[in-house]
Amino acid sequence: MTHFEYLSVAVSIIFALSIGRLVAALPNVVSSGRRDWLHVGHFACLLVVQMQFWWRMWQFKSVTEWDFLGFFLLFAVTLLYYLATHILVPANYAEVDDWQDHFAMNQQWFHGIVALAWASSGAVSGYLMKVFFIPPPMPITVLLFATAIAYSRRWFHFVVLVWWASLLTVITLGLQQGAA
Repeated sequence: MTHFEYLSVAVSIIFALSIGRLVAALPNVVSSGRRDWLHVGHFACLLVVQMQFWWRMWQFKSVTEWDFLGFFLLFAVTLLYYLATHILVPANYAEVDDWQDHFAMNQQWFHGIVALAWASSGAVSGYLMKVFFIPPPMPITVLLFATAIAYSRRWFHFVVLVWWASLLTVITLGLQQGAA
């Protein structure tokens, strides 16, 4: 067993728990009467970004020298998305009466954690792959999510969501091209 295979087990377990929470809550989140499209959009993006990161993790199989910092950075991204999932969909998700209110009350933590996850994701790739190039969308994404912490207007949160969904679509298409 390689270091990558060994370390990826821990990361995979956390991603599985996080994605499992999202999948389990899906019927509740989209149910008529309580549904909030802003919340549903962030829910969908959070599911996709975790699937993408899990998929992209394969690029780290070529890393031959693992150290604790590399593992810590990889685990931190996973843990941040796990926390974002639990903020967006709490353990008692069946008891949430209004997803719009829930999102409004928790949006600062959600946006802050996602901003950290995006920044950490760049740090992981840079550190492990020894490529210190920051693609232009990354700081824009981090800045938008960081701004959304302080700016609680729903229209701005929709702007952040549209940016995030568009970026994830482009990344997904790129991952698809890379798989061909």
